Amino acid sequence: MKLSKAGVWLSALIAVLALVAASIGLFWQDAGSPFSFTTLRGETVQIYGQGLYRYETLRDGSGFKGGDVFILVVGIPLLMLFTLLYRRGSLRGGLLLLAVSTLLPFPVAAASGPRCFPETGECISGAIRAYWERYGGLRVFGYPISGVFDDQIEGSWIGPVQWFERDRLEDHSAEGLGVLAGRLGASMLEAQERRWEDLPRVDQAPVGCRYFPQTGHSLCGAFLRSWLADGGLRRFGYPLTEPIEESLMVGSSVWTGTVQYFERRRMEEHPELAGTPYAVLFGLLGRDIFAYAKALKCAHVSSPLADLAGERGYGCAASLPRLRVPIAVQPFERGQMIWLSHPAGKPGTIYVVFHEPSANALVWQSYPDAWQAGVPLPDQGTPPPGRSAPVHGFGLLWATNGAVRNALGWATAPEQADRGDTQRFHVNSGVNGLTIITSPGTRRQYLLHEGPFPPDRKDTAEVIAT
Repeated sequence: MKLSKAGVWLSALIAVLALVAASIGLFWQDAGSPFSFTTLRGETVQIYGQGLYRYETLRDGSGFKGGDVFILVVGIPLLMLFTLLYRRGSLRGGLLLLAVSTLLPFPVAAASGPRCFPETGECISGAIRAYWERYGGLRVFGYPISGVFDDQIEGSWIGPVQWFERDRLEDHSAEGLGVLAGRLGASMLEAQERRWEDLPRVDQAPVGCRYFPQTGHSLCGAFLRSWLADGGLRRFGYPLTEPIEESLMVGSSVWTGTVQYFERRRMEEHPELAGTPYAVLFGLLGRDIFAYAKALKCAHVSSPLADLAGERGYGCAASLPRLRVPIAVQPFERGQMIWLSHPAGKPGTIYVVFHEPSANALVWQSYPDAWQAGVPLPDQGTPPPGRSAPVHGFGLLWATNGAVRNALGWATAPEQADRGDTQRFHVNSGVNGLTIITSPGTRRQYLLHEGPFPPDRKDTAEVIAT
């Protein structure tokens, strides 16, 4: 039995496709080089850094190149040899041809199968795996931190999603859209109670930058270069903020630096890593929002603030923590004032904490900060020796609100500016709430409990020395 012309052409087509695929993998090079990547768990992973496999680990990239060499040196010659033998009527040649024809495309077909990561115990496969590998792999997405499951996204679309340390991938193949990245940048701002629509905008971009009238923000420098190089609008969406300074948890420490939020991502600029692949990093939004989603469902996610709230029966997060935000604290004869900055840059909130004799408890009240720089304060009278009148927003509230003034008395020390952490919680019913504000400079934690309470009971407070 001889192989038909169609069979010969099919074998030739398989050989050509295998030749092209293996040649690209083996010979396509760029200016990159291997580099080290530190995972969330503190593990150092070597990234291949070059060519088609530049985002793979050094082990996997080397293995894939070895496979390409095997295809070029062994696979394709065997395919042609067995085609020739079968063409001459050799049954054994035909069986060997069938085997080689099946195995040659294996590297491509295998890319849709499962790929598992012992670091997290999760696997990726199918369209999500193909997207992960095509658009950056470990460096861009991080490890998978969940399996694939159906979820409702932004109150409307329901479909298969998978969470990664830096992203959430959504499989919209059923609608013909393929895999899309989640809008985690917008979700993070919302979870921090910072609506991007309320944040300051600009009317134009500086020279050498790009302006986006759709959101009123610009994109410059290292962030613009990364946006263009790593996927542009499809991967990141529009910018939702200007570059801002922010403090973020990195392991057990806090990093403070310049970040910019996009619809789908947060970029972080690390000048100390200039000249390396880490000069701009993508935020760990997948990790943070996945944990927040569980906390919203009242599954406890351990953190210093969450642990403190859990000890008092507040099992559900009402917001993500805000870290190292501007605050101010001032002690008075019978209480304290705490100023907390607004998450969207608007005037902050003043909390008044004082002892209520009728309730025999420490209580609190909140007021908007109405102070404006340059506007003189009303007359506050002459303080007794060793005491002082407050200034700024504290002074305006104290001078114009007799109840606050009578409850607190005179200030016993100057106002102290600080940077602290804050987060809101509630109990399972979602009724009673708790706001925690920490002040490292004064070594105090303020726990503000809120109702509803009986008519004769006010919102109570705790002040914990640390």
